[in-house]
Amino acid sequence: MNEDALLTMSDSRPSLTRYLNRRLECTRPKKSKPLSDSVRYAFLGPEGTFTHEALLTLPEAASRVLLPAQTVSAALKWVSRNEVYAAMVPLHNSIAGPVAETVDYLHSDPWLKISRIVRVRIVFSLLTRSNCAVREIRTIAGHPHSLPQTRDWMATHLPHVKWCPVASNADAARRVAAGEFDAALGGECTARRWDLHTLVREISNREPAVTTFTLVTAPHWSA
Repeated sequence: MNEDALLTMSDSRPSLTRYLNRRLECTRPKKSKPLSDSVRYAFLGPEGTFTHEALLTLPEAASRVLLPAQTVSAALKWVSRNEVYAAMVPLHNSIAGPVAETVDYLHSDPWLKISRIVRVRIVFSLLTRSNCAVREIRTIAGHPHSLPQTRDWMATHLPHVKWCPVASNADAARRVAAGEFDAALGGECTARRWDLHTLVREISNREPAVTTFTLVTAPHWSA
């Protein structure tokens, strides 16, 4: 396994790092037969999540059926049940740490394979329905890992805003578009997908985070 494939986790639990590195080493994909265009890949949805963005970096994604799942567990459960070929899910963030839901599910189902690793540089923007003033924002939604990555900016500009954690940043954007929240944290692809206005660009902390995503397959598949 080359160095780029290693999971370098800034976590206080070195055993987790060793476990995932061993698992990736043991489940490296073998040469696989061609797949039909009807093969389905799941991802943490809805459309426009950073997980969706990570999945789209795979060359084969353009010819696959991509299915958004409401949660990481739902996406991985589809793989366990052979309802999809693979699932792209977040595994670790360089600031917020391991994604507990992913790690817990992988521990619970040792037959699942970590077949691919994708790293995405995460840059957050503040997304709203219209070009309002920052001071008018009362509620802001996002994935729980988004808050540690934007804490400095939020503390300075929105110290009294109500933080509303949701399943994904794209889900936050969808609910902003529906009028449920005033603003969402997300990337430019999220803004485009849900037709939102980028009120403030690049509100991440001084050092933008990098999230590691993994493509997970069932034992009898090779990705």
